[in-house]
Amino acid sequence: MGWRCPSSATSSLRQTGRRARSPSARRRLVERRREVRGVLRRWEFRPTPTMKLGERPLPGVEGHRRDAGRQDVAQVLEQDRLIERVRQLCSEDTRLDAALMYGSFTQGQADVWSDIEFWLFFADDWLADVDPDSWCAAVGPTLLTVQNEFGTHVAIFESLIRGEFHFVPASAIDAVGEWPARGAPVDRMLVTDRSGRLRRVLQDLPETRDPPRSAAAVEQLCGRFVNWLLLGDSVLRRGEIARAHAVLVEVHRHLLWLVRLIEQCEFRPTPSRLAERELSAAALERYARTTAPADPSALANAYHEAWAWGQEMWLGLAEARGFEPPAALLAAIEARMAPRT
Repeated sequence: MGWRCPSSATSSLRQTGRRARSPSARRRLVERRREVRGVLRRWEFRPTPTMKLGERPLPGVEGHRRDAGRQDVAQVLEQDRLIERVRQLCSEDTRLDAALMYGSFTQGQADVWSDIEFWLFFADDWLADVDPDSWCAAVGPTLLTVQNEFGTHVAIFESLIRGEFHFVPASAIDAVGEWPARGAPVDRMLVTDRSGRLRRVLQDLPETRDPPRSAAAVEQLCGRFVNWLLLGDSVLRRGEIARAHAVLVEVHRHLLWLVRLIEQCEFRPTPSRLAERELSAAALERYARTTAPADPSALANAYHEAWAWGQEMWLGLAEARGFEPPAALLAAIEARMAPRT
């Protein structure tokens, strides 16, 4: 089956149609309402009764995924050996006050392609003496260590496994409490905690990130979607093909957040993560229609498809969450995003 936005959006559309600022905008919204009625009939997500979140197979990695619920997995990944070495170094390095691991290995979702990721909290007085390159090399033979644009040291090991290491002062432990969620059970994350502070901070965090719940928060998410959409469409019309192609990535992020809200999937900080396993086939098909190579005609079609899908989700969420979509804005964008001839 396909899926649809929660409940019909037609009553909201009737209201916004009446509030349109001009007769032409009102006519366009009435026409759009008729189209959306037909779309929503096909958009009802019905999960298989026996299927649980995360059980859809991920193409290309069958046989390589770690089963989070089993302890008898025979395959030992190279990442496991690197992680064990990090644990040993953390235990031996007395300059270290605390350390945590995050990411797929703590969530039980790792496979042969997964990175390893750590926060290392060194005593403030000792941090300046720590050489990140040497510390990473002690984990395993590295081909490259680089500090990325966010200040994180990334080690690329001989097996081309990436390791992300945050070298920070122990005084930054309290800042962990500002994270929106920890993402995994505390005991899976803790590597070292000599003072006990890190455990207390982690325990105060929710394990998973809450999705936007209020009407205002959902409305903001819809607004951010259209912000990126209009930016990308504008630079495309200017002839900046590469830039329009790059902006489409942000449009996709917001589309995937919106569909995760509708299908009640885990609201992930990286919404494309495990999309093939967690989203419906209908959603993945709609997503595919919003993708394109760096070609003007293909990009124009992708932005058109992105607007069509995003608008449908916006209207459905507005009805479900009780806010009124901006009729004049939607009508103006609808006119602008009409298929180009």
